[in-house]
Amino acid sequence: MAHIGPPAALADGVALEFADVERVGPDLRVRARVPGRDRFGPV
Repeated sequence: MAHIGPPAALADGVALEFADVERVGPDLRVRARVPGRDRFGPV
């Protein structure tokens, strides 16, 4: 789980792959990861 603040500029943002979005009570939970971070080991 991470708390990521807003970037200083849009160009500073990080591209993400969204895996899941779910409402939990009043919260919205988003599962996302940086593309390629799910692969480990030699490519």
